[in-house]
Amino acid sequence: MERDSYIFYRGFYEAIACLTKEQQADCLRAVSEYALNGIEIETDGVVKALFLSIKPQIDANNRKFLNGLKGADFGSRGGRPKKNPKETPEKPQENPKETPNVNVNVNDNVNENVNVNENVNANENVNEKKSKGKTQAFIPPSLDQVKDYCWERNNKVDAQAFIDFYTSKGWMIGKTKMKDWKAAVRTWERRDNEKVTPIRSNKQEVDDFFKRELGI
Repeated sequence: MERDSYIFYRGFYEAIACLTKEQQADCLRAVSEYALNGIEIETDGVVKALFLSIKPQIDANNRKFLNGLKGADFGSRGGRPKKNPKETPEKPQENPKETPNVNVNVNDNVNENVNVNENVNANENVNEKKSKGKTQAFIPPSLDQVKDYCWERNNKVDAQAFIDFYTSKGWMIGKTKMKDWKAAVRTWERRDNEKVTPIRSNKQEVDDFFKRELGI
């Protein structure tokens, strides 16, 4: 059935106004195509939810439109005889299914869907900002990781001594929690490249080095 016009309620407008411009265009096109031409366009997400809430009112209006056409045709042929004006006219019974509370249903459904999307987007934005601003927790390396890094840099750092030393210190550099173990390996590498007295033991070299580095 094709129509030249259809009723566009304020409730439709207020619900569609909550959408983005792209969603508004899709929803208006879906509503107009269905109301005027009876064609239901494929939609999804919030647009589909809003269209499905508006669709029953469009169907009800179309039924009234068709009934009006039939009544006009019947009246042009003479119609039923007029009643005695003294008789109490019967009050027509309205079909509750044909007169849904569009404003309430449309606003409730759409606002609920829109609020859900807004909450999800807000939560995603907050979580994204938190993840960007949050400092990544330090994870102590394994012995193999230290060995591989030392091999890549072709240095003479003792990986086991490195692990043992910082494990005993709770992976602390002075009073500060270590943030980059590779930087610490490079510091040890520079220490080994310095000239040291051959008589001193490795332990003594390590102790002296950290006394200098940490100001102990």
